[in-house]
Amino acid sequence: IKKSIKQGYKFIEIDLLETNDNVFVGVHDWKSFKEKTNFKNNSLKKHEPISYNEFKKLKIYSKFNPIDINKINNIFSTNTELFLLTDKTSNYQKIKRDIKFNQNRLLVEIFGKDNFYKAIKNKINNPIYNYNLGDYKFVNKNKIRIISSNINNILNNREEFKKMIKNGIFIFAYSSNNEKFITNNIGKLFTHVYTDFWDIKKFQCTVKSDLCT
Repeated sequence: IKKSIKQGYKFIEIDLLETNDNVFVGVHDWKSFKEKTNFKNNSLKKHEPISYNEFKKLKIYSKFNPIDINKINNIFSTNTELFLLTDKTSNYQKIKRDIKFNQNRLLVEIFGKDNFYKAIKNKINNPIYNYNLGDYKFVNKNKIRIISSNINNILNNREEFKKMIKNGIFIFAYSSNNEKFITNNIGKLFTHVYTDFWDIKKFQCTVKSDLCT
């Protein structure tokens, strides 16, 4: 996160899950988190959440500090130009309650039509509807202004995405670190792209592997 801020990123995605004592933490899924932190507790299944106290003691790859909601609030309160994107949780009431910085700078990715209506009911300011095939009419009917979609969905349905771009819809494509793909399609098939290893100052992928394809 610090590196992303230093490089000049303005949109940062952090997945949020709850510990077993209901604290939001930056975790994609508990199984991979436990593997990356070498967490051992035979009383818990691989996908079960751990406690907040256990979480605070861990290091990712024996090096990086995991992030919790307190650190997130501090970072985004201090860096007022940053926008937080998050998903994995549909506990929208807790999001509204626990996010302490300006929630106009919060974008919440929503999976499923029912969850979209739930997010609106809970007054999520900037819901990002995760777009699947066949959702074009739903997006238009509900006047959805921000969507996210898998790159393969976008490439296989170019005309739909071109129409949505013309209609002023913001489209977040996930994920790419490929220079040709990004430069050829930004502003045409999507407006934003999720990336893991893209240096926006040097305009290049920062790792030498197939992750740049």
